[in-house]
Amino acid sequence: MKEWRTDGTTLTKPMINDLIMPWSLFVTTDGTIYSGTGIFTHNVKKWSFNETESTVVMDVGTGFCAELFVDIINNVYCSLSTEHKIIKTLFDASENTSNVVITGKGSCGSDLDMLCAPAGIFVTTEFDLYVSDYANHRIQLFESGQLTGETVMGDIKTLSIRLNCPISVIVDADGYLFVVDFNNNRIIRSNSNGFYCVVGCSGVAGTASDQLNQPFTAAFDSLGNIFVVDLGNHRVQKFTLMINTDSK
Repeated sequence: MKEWRTDGTTLTKPMINDLIMPWSLFVTTDGTIYSGTGIFTHNVKKWSFNETESTVVMDVGTGFCAELFVDIINNVYCSLSTEHKIIKTLFDASENTSNVVITGKGSCGSDLDMLCAPAGIFVTTEFDLYVSDYANHRIQLFESGQLTGETVMGDIKTLSIRLNCPISVIVDADGYLFVVDFNNNRIIRSNSNGFYCVVGCSGVAGTASDQLNQPFTAAFDSLGNIFVVDLGNHRVQKFTLMINTDSK
């Protein structure tokens, strides 16, 4: 089982220009930056590596991207939280190309083909889509090409974990999930035995190094250390990987 230090290190913050109220961000392995430009311009922009000028790669109508993801063939995915659906378009799509709805019916609902305020998204190399279904307090898996999902975390009738507004989801190289559990002030991981808490395991919001306060998103470096945007504490926390005994 992997274990991380439960006390974090507070980091500083940089950012980029040419944005109006940026909300979401994705950086590919070749250094290309994608950002949802927020509630005023309703689009997604791309900056190629070492470029200062951006290009618009997705028009999201009247909505905005709560989260972005770019898959291995450069399809861009956008989580439209206020419209309760996930859309996709090609990274070099022309202005006249329509976005494709991957899942969601455009209204809040808890059926397996519906979402309610979806937030974080993750697309695997097999093009399976994981969604942090924020207001339904669950993680949904939509296998490639399927509009109907499966609840893989948060269904209290069949699963052992109760989520409270999960806002971000990551799938690691072993296929295990990491979920930023916003209102429970913690990060949950799945493994072969079920689910366990990684950091913030008291569930109580706080400023101590082993606490979080409304964590917003998380990311990993190449060493497996976790970086968390700790929204309520106005900081970024680093949690260092100490033990890795996963069998995979």
